[in-house]
Amino acid sequence: FDGTASYSEVRSVLFQGLADQVSVFPNPLRTGDLLNIRTKDGGTYTLDLYTADGEQVGTYPVSGDAAIRLPKLPAGVYGYLIRSADYRSGGVLVVE
Repeated sequence: FDGTASYSEVRSVLFQGLADQVSVFPNPLRTGDLLNIRTKDGGTYTLDLYTADGEQVGTYPVSGDAAIRLPKLPAGVYGYLIRSADYRSGGVLVVE
């Protein structure tokens, strides 16, 4: 190694299909508020909600953009999975 360095030109790279198809908000969610689901393709999805211990709290159908009134959940951290025949995405939902 002779101690010299060289750099290549900067290139932009666009990854198709990696942008999330579904957004879930608000997060954190206050107990009793509506959980909003927005989809880029208006498709049909299922939202599965789990406690931090992995116990399933509920399953909710989602079609296009939706607002879901969840049951009165105790404050805490919950996991969610949004799925369809060809899509799966999970995340964390904080309930205050």
